[in-house]
Amino acid sequence: MKIRTDFVTNSSSSSFVVDITVIDKDGNDYTVAIHPDDGGGNGDADLNCKAKDIAKTSNIDELIKLLSDSLCINKGEGGFELYDKDLVEFDDDDLDDRSDEFEANLDDEEEDEFDDDEEYFEAQLKKALEYYRNRLSKYGEFLKKKEISNLEKIVLKRKWFAWGECASGFHADPDAFAEGITKLAKKVINSKGEEKEEAKKKFEKFLADFDGDIEAFPDGFLGSKVKGSIVWNKFSDSLEELAQKLISGDLPDRDYAESTTTIDLQKKKVISQKSEYILRKDEDDESDNKGIESGLSQKDKKEILDFYKINPHLRSSDIAYILGYEGFEEEIRQVIGEE
Repeated sequence: MKIRTDFVTNSSSSSFVVDITVIDKDGNDYTVAIHPDDGGGNGDADLNCKAKDIAKTSNIDELIKLLSDSLCINKGEGGFELYDKDLVEFDDDDLDDRSDEFEANLDDEEEDEFDDDEEYFEAQLKKALEYYRNRLSKYGEFLKKKEISNLEKIVLKRKWFAWGECASGFHADPDAFAEGITKLAKKVINSKGEEKEEAKKKFEKFLADFDGDIEAFPDGFLGSKVKGSIVWNKFSDSLEELAQKLISGDLPDRDYAESTTTIDLQKKKVISQKSEYILRKDEDDESDNKGIESGLSQKDKKEILDFYKINPHLRSSDIAYILGYEGFEEEIRQVIGEE
């Protein structure tokens, strides 16, 4: 079993990010990311409303008001750091104020004005909410120019991840989070013929319809009651390979999870909700080496760009490490437009 010792644990470096994307009838998408950080890699963002309430909104003003009013940000032990680089991922000449006008960090002089840390953190929380609600307001101004009649869907994600390492302890003790998973994996490995095929079906069903709890997931984002699924095909090429790695203690320690809700703005209907716990390949797994000579594929570039949109403060070297693209830092730099 591989045990990482070079990074802090998930308990002190994990984040929840809310990513809101509106898609128009032409397939263009416009995204705003809510990514608070307490200075130590922690920052929990959430929306305290139901998907059906979002579906009922009849115009952009109602939509943005609901999202803004329901926005929740948990305070951390440090100070919120709000990144000022393209937090609103759309392009409009009239929205050129993307600086840290609503910077949430309080300086040393302001900190001295408070009687205790609790009051100081509450003041930071208030500023953080003001900052992101202003972002949502500007996002709404932009969307109104697109007109509600041309907006087709809204996709809302809440993503949980850690900085370059595991978000949970699943890799170290799978049965503690998914009771019975090791027994199913052993059945896949040790059986033959029809018995093996039946074992694989049961194993796959268990992964696709996971009735358990891996740390914070499933998390009930936007009122979702769907069961979670363990997404394994980003880590293993087959169920047998996954089963073998699981029972040999060779699961990756680079997992993350995300809940996704998709709503049809025209039909005012919730299309889908899902909660996924996702296993990724280890950076020192040779099979995860994308191949320096082959370069990044269009699919790779899209994955990198999508990740960067909700983590705009990360450098190319950080993204390369987190997503397992070591050796491609220069190409990543070009993909994200890093100077």
